[in-house]
Amino acid sequence: MGKDIRKILYESSHFFVPKKIKNALDKHIYGSYEDTFYLNYWSVIHFLSGVLSGYIYIYLDYPKKKYFINMIIIHTLWEIWQFIIGSSSLKISGKNNIFDLLVDTILFMLGSLIPYYYYKKDDELNINKLD
Repeated sequence: MGKDIRKILYESSHFFVPKKIKNALDKHIYGSYEDTFYLNYWSVIHFLSGVLSGYIYIYLDYPKKKYFINMIIIHTLWEIWQFIIGSSSLKISGKNNIFDLLVDTILFMLGSLIPYYYYKKDDELNINKLD
């Protein structure tokens, strides 16, 4: 048959992000893959994903009481998927290491703070609407 299932799953990530864009996002902002801690343009994507996920969550009127728990669950599921397909590892250093997973989660959660504190639905704004 040819390809094993792990390779097929790993390449499924190209559905979400074409290889050319992935390579551009892999460029470092701080540190390098040889370091335990580094930031690359994926770090920015994780932050922006937190912002977008938060806006969608609030817009869809999910309970704000469980906001942070649900945001961490959403991001953790994504990181688990990356681990399953072989895109992440539990190594101490190198590309997509355990510290990178933690930094990605922190950046996602920091991004999710923006909509939590600043996004208000129209009915929460107490705007007098013209009927």
